[in-house]
Formats: sequence, structure tokens, C-alpha cells
Amino acid sequence: MLGLLACTLGCEPTSSPRNDDLELAKQREAEARAAELAGQQAAERARADERERLAALAARQAEREAREVELEPATDPPLMACRTSTWCGSRAIAEQHRQTALADEYPDALGCPARLTRGRELGEGHPPAAMSVASLDLEPTEAARARGDTDLCCYLYPCED
Repeated sequence: MLGLLACTLGCEPTSSPRNDDLELAKQREAEARAAELAGQQAAERARADERERLAALAARQAEREAREVELEPATDPPLMACRTSTWCGSRAIAEQHRQTALADEYPDALGCPARLTRGRELGEGHPPAAMSVASLDLEPTEAARARGDTDLCCYLYPCED
């Protein structure tokens, strides 16, 4: 009887409003944790799906590019058999080879004709016969002027195959 009396005074009933609120709060907290975990798992699955999608897209793009490379003809520039050359000579010799056509479009510079036409084998000191049209090359001509040589004219001409 003592146990019953002691329990009546100090024991709480098992289904009191306070216990119900505590249990409800614990249940809601557990549900919130479960929902948060589910959200994290869904976000991780979405990230994994996106990584997989991007990897597949990159693989398809690489395959497409590989097929295009196989189909495209080689675009390497052809090797040149000869190089552009420079010829330097006296102003008097340059005058003998002056290009008279289009003279208004190509004014003289540094006392030299702006352009020369196909050379003729006139002997040593003349431009080579292989030269078709040459343009005044200012850099070496200016360098000659800086050295004090006021009579030298230098020309750049392309090679012809």
C-alpha cells in the first residue's frame, strides 16, 4: 500500500499532456531529420545524374569531333620550295628595272623606286631574272642610309616555282 500511496503522490501518469507534447516534439524532430536526409540524398542523386549527363555529352562531342577530323582533308599549309628573297643594288640599277605601271599607287621612298619588274640578266649587280615584281624593303634600305650609304636600294621579292 505504501507503493501505491507513494506513486499517487510522486508518479506522473503515463499519458499526460506534457508527455504527449514531448513525444510529439521528438517525433517531429525525427521526421525533420529524415526529411533533411532525404533531401540531401535527392540532391546528391541529382548531382550524380548531372555529372553522368555531362560526361555522356562530352563523350558524344568527342566522338563527333573525331569523326569530323577523319572526314576533313588535311589543312597543313604546303611546304614552300623557296623563300622570299631580298636584293640590294644601286639606285641607278634599280631605276633600270623600275615598274612604271601603277607608279601613282606606289610612290618612291628614300630616293628609290617603290617597285621593280621582272629582271633581265644584265650582269652582275642586277636583280635576278627569277624576280617578277619586287617591293622596296624599307628596313635594310633605312639601315643603309643610317650607315651613310645613300645610293643603296633593297627590294623584297617572292620566289616563283
